[in-house]
Amino acid sequence: MNHKIIALSILTLSLIQSPSLAKIQNTTKDNEKQFGKEIISKQFTDDKWKFNGKKVYKCPLFGWQIEALFKDGKSYSESARPKEKNAKKDLITEQEANVIADMLFEKKDRGDYRKQVKNAHFISHFFENGVISYEMKLDARGKDHIGVMGVRAILYSNGEKFKDIKINAYH
Repeated sequence: MNHKIIALSILTLSLIQSPSLAKIQNTTKDNEKQFGKEIISKQFTDDKWKFNGKKVYKCPLFGWQIEALFKDGKSYSESARPKEKNAKKDLITEQEANVIADMLFEKKDRGDYRKQVKNAHFISHFFENGVISYEMKLDARGKDHIGVMGVRAILYSNGEKFKDIKINAYH
């Protein structure tokens, strides 16, 4: 068990020391510096100066992919999932999901912790400036969580704060 904790600590430290991480509010160029050229790019408007659309990148962890949604050239939503056939892990622990969440939405940018909401398929953590959700895989009975199969980080729309949002719109 100690070797898992040590491995997660080393992974977390290496991510913290990395100069550029895919994260909320990054530009397309910031994400390209971290991951290289996107795998998929879909532009929703014709604006050449401020990208509005979706880009998919390879994630360095577990062979997953990161899907980033952009508005006015900046990322406002990022999701990490095991989309490729060669993903090292389809399910991860909540500790491993926390490492990805820290990569997508840095703690210093989240604001104060406000609320946790759980349902059968998601555990969502609401902060002053955004939400982090873990998509959970259920056991065969559909009752217990057996692992995390996706991590999503979202900024609240139009710079809103927690007091201004409707929780169900983000959970």
